Amino acid sequence: MCSSLLLAGNAIEPVLIQMKDYVLYLKHNLNAQAIGWLKEETLQIEEDISDLINQMNQPIQETEHFIEMLEVESDLST
Repeated sequence: MCSSLLLAGNAIEPVLIQMKDYVLYLKHNLNAQAIGWLKEETLQIEEDISDLINQMNQPIQETEHFIEMLEVESDLST
């Protein structure tokens, strides 16, 4: 019985080695996919931030223009 267990153990060793290789391959492959996804997500976030900045700049410019008009009116009334 012990010899049967030893033979089975010896037969499993190459399978375990192959399985570890597959797991390592999958880890690297998944990491590469994750990095690719993160790059895409980063580009999208940068684009969204740029859009938000542009959206914020318009009201800021309108406010600055309004303040300038108030200053001109104030200067005219004095």
